[in-house]
Amino acid sequence: MTQIHHCLNRSEFARYHGWSMMFVSCLMLAACGGGGSSSSSTTTTTTTTTTTITTPPPTTSPPPVSSSCALTAQTGSFAASANARISFYRTLAGLPNLVTDPLLVKSAGNHANYLSLLPTASVRSHTEVAGMPCFTGVAVSDRLAAVGDTDTFAGEDFAQASLISGSDTVDLLFDAVYHRMSFLTNFGKIGVAWQSSTVSPNHLLTINMAGQGTGYGTSQPLVTYPASNQTNVPLDWLVDEIPCPLGCSQTGTLVGYPISIQTGGRNLHVTSFTLTDGSGLVSGTLLTPTTDPNLVGTNDRAAFIPQTHLLSNTTYTAQVIGTLDGAPLTKTWVFTTLTVSPLQLTSSVSTAVPKDGTFDLTFSGGSQNYNPQSGTIFTFSFSATSTSAPQPIDGVIQTANSYRFTNNGKCTISTGCNVNIQGTDSLGNTATTVVFVLP
Repeated sequence: MTQIHHCLNRSEFARYHGWSMMFVSCLMLAACGGGGSSSSSTTTTTTTTTTTITTPPPTTSPPPVSSSCALTAQTGSFAASANARISFYRTLAGLPNLVTDPLLVKSAGNHANYLSLLPTASVRSHTEVAGMPCFTGVAVSDRLAAVGDTDTFAGEDFAQASLISGSDTVDLLFDAVYHRMSFLTNFGKIGVAWQSSTVSPNHLLTINMAGQGTGYGTSQPLVTYPASNQTNVPLDWLVDEIPCPLGCSQTGTLVGYPISIQTGGRNLHVTSFTLTDGSGLVSGTLLTPTTDPNLVGTNDRAAFIPQTHLLSNTTYTAQVIGTLDGAPLTKTWVFTTLTVSPLQLTSSVSTAVPKDGTFDLTFSGGSQNYNPQSGTIFTFSFSATSTSAPQPIDGVIQTANSYRFTNNGKCTISTGCNVNIQGTDSLGNTATTVVFVLP
């Protein structure tokens, strides 16, 4: 499952925003406000990402840094693929890439180290406790000051995941509308690092972004996503974000892919946000500071979440009417959704899988959304000659479209069993494969 939280930490001169995602298990569903990685010191769940920031007062001495940290955060392929994926999305939206800054990499790595040594996943957050191993600062602002960063605004994302791909982790964050807006804010710099942990989920990805200027940096043009003329746009999104954009009772609901518009350092007031296909208007929910309590306090963004999944290979027209810096605004753009091909499920093995042996199942085609919360993603049944009851084989997600399973001895026939496996995507398309396992 994925669990995404959004928190707000206030510093003495700026607002530092934190967003996080946790992937735990394909058999569990997060409840609103439960578990995970929201900041325990947060007193509000406002999703403000544009503020007026005054010139900071003289800085005080950075908090003491723990000397008990023997870890070195990793900045290898996992972090690199996450960074590249963020650049991919910003390029689609017409924004410049963020420049990797060694101070932000250090700050992100420090927090990843700290998170990796905590005893349980549920206590991981954007807040650190003095005296704990690898402590470098209570809040994001403290940790940035500890490494010598003097930017006037910054944000922190962290993801704790079983996914082995940094780019897949960013995909999940970007689908969530509030988190997407943070990635499309006009920061200038970025630092990405990760650390492994013996506590599951064991991949801890931390992303720090920062910049200089009034509000959220210099003004930027209108940014829409999906972007104008973008193709291969996803069809749906499994609601899984805290704060809950549609109310927490809707967590786990499959809806259409969110459409968003935003600008940094400017006043955007949206009175109408419509989406149409060849058949007419698409029903959905408009999120603005007026309609969405999570956006109260912002003045530069809005979103539209379709009520149901979008149609395959269809061109949609989005239109926003309102004002920009007080002047009348009408913004219209089009995008086209992906084409659904037949769903396929492929096994990595063609021979018998011994007890405790592993095999991978990989999806292709279909809706291209194989999120394990999208219902019962796999069903299992043994051959008729087996005396075992149909039970799942132990499995964990590997990437956005692949899962690794372990033959856990559910087969009781000495000659082995055929395991019939049916996989389902988010739209209910199914595909089957057969794997032969030994007892």
